[in-house]
Amino acid sequence: MPASRPQSTDLPAERAVPARATAWAVLVWVVAWVMLRLSLSEALKWDYGEQMLWSQQLAWGYGPQPPLYTWLQWGANELLGPSVLALALLKGVLMILTLVF
Repeated sequence: MPASRPQSTDLPAERAVPARATAWAVLVWVVAWVMLRLSLSEALKWDYGEQMLWSQQLAWGYGPQPPLYTWLQWGANELLGPSVLALALLKGVLMILTLVF
């Protein structure tokens, strides 16, 4: 009789499949949301425009807002260029991380 191998996940076997399915569903939803945002319009609405302006340089604060989100947006803009893609992708990644943790 072969020795059983330990599971590679921390979840019990009966919960591992639904957790994976949920993770894939969230990933598909975020990708669809980013694609929809990109296909609707390249114009920046008020919040996106404000974020694009503030994320041009790093600061300790941005008006009444704490700096963390704008710092992350600055990094996304450095990687992808200042665009609707950078704005939407960062928001999507943060949504995934919120659901994961």
